[in-house]
Amino acid sequence: MICLHSLTVCPKLANKTSEAKSLSAVKGLPNAPTVESYTGFITVNDKYDSNIFFWFIPAFKTPKTAPVVVWLEGGPGISSLFSLFTFGPLSVDPALNVTKRDNSWAEEVSVLYVDNPVGAGYSFTKNKLGYSRDENNVADNLYEFLQQFYIVFDDYRANELYIAGQSYGGKYVPALGYRLMVSAGVSRLNFRGIAVGNGLIDPIHQMNYANVFKTMGLMDELEAQEVHRRETAIRTAITAKDYLKALQLYSDLMVSTPELVGYATTTTGYAQFYDLYQSGPLYKSIVNTIKYLSKTQTRSAIHVGPLEYNFSNKTTGDYLHNDFMQSIEPNLTAIIDGKYKVLLFTGNFDLTVGVDSINGLLEWKDWKYYKDYSLGKRFIWKVSPNDTQIAGYAKGFGNFNHVIVRDAGHCAQCDQPKATLDMITRFIGSKPFGL
Repeated sequence: MICLHSLTVCPKLANKTSEAKSLSAVKGLPNAPTVESYTGFITVNDKYDSNIFFWFIPAFKTPKTAPVVVWLEGGPGISSLFSLFTFGPLSVDPALNVTKRDNSWAEEVSVLYVDNPVGAGYSFTKNKLGYSRDENNVADNLYEFLQQFYIVFDDYRANELYIAGQSYGGKYVPALGYRLMVSAGVSRLNFRGIAVGNGLIDPIHQMNYANVFKTMGLMDELEAQEVHRRETAIRTAITAKDYLKALQLYSDLMVSTPELVGYATTTTGYAQFYDLYQSGPLYKSIVNTIKYLSKTQTRSAIHVGPLEYNFSNKTTGDYLHNDFMQSIEPNLTAIIDGKYKVLLFTGNFDLTVGVDSINGLLEWKDWKYYKDYSLGKRFIWKVSPNDTQIAGYAKGFGNFNHVIVRDAGHCAQCDQPKATLDMITRFIGSKPFGL
């Protein structure tokens, strides 16, 4: 069922796609420039009344033919509207005025921001059984969402489709990508590949913090040894499939919240580990976004009625606790096997899921593509050949690329919008990074 105009499921729209698309158009967004976009809810589970919210922004250039990128934020439980307003095409200032941001991906591709899993952002369910417990649940809901989305937006069906996300989205993206791959004969979608930024994909091989903390001068030898001991304990718990214990050990090491101050924060004084050069809180502009989305006129424009906005839904995250420390690497490898395009990109200042973390997976000697990757040529990447500044470094094989984004933290697009726009354009267009 499809409902794109209110919180109530509207089966009468299911066979009226042109009407549904028209009703979903965003009009009258307060204090904002005119940007073509569409919002609404799609019911993904009738039994539990589970509904996923989306905000679709067609590409500013050649929208009829531009690829569609589905964006899935991490958390788990963080709204993808964080991405839209933090590094997407729109920005909200403290006075709650909206401006158009330069160098967003929407300049070249159509971006479909999805509040995922059910419960994140504006997405909601009427039954606790509607919350996802694992990546199979997540993928099933997202697959159903896309099937219905393309009924309404059928004019985009032939366009190339990519699934992208960051952080815990490193779980969602390969999960959905794999689901689309195995359903290629029936989905009627032009799925071409996936992109993951600073993603948690394979926790057992990504628990690599001790060396980077010591190398960056944040810890001494004894403190780094304690981190290494804790990493080993996490891996032991994962190997034993005691995923809840592994998550608790990880939280005791790396999490920093008012309720829990982990060892890394106690030792370094850092309030977060998303950016080496920022020891205090990040992404303060999200406060502006939350206030803006709370305005009555905004709610009316984006068709959400009185529904409460959950920027970060703890309930959604709690239901995925047992999933957190499990690996989605087999899905990633299968997608590479299928000859689909795969991009992993990493901000080099991220301490949470940074270069050492991703390398833990890519340089794991039992990984199927370890040899292919290790023998791949590494390129210096510049946005333009004449640039004096280096954008980053790229290494890969076949349709696989790992890109390190210079001077960027956990959210590479936030810190380097021009470079990451060039990155996604090269990736989708199969243009080498060494040119």
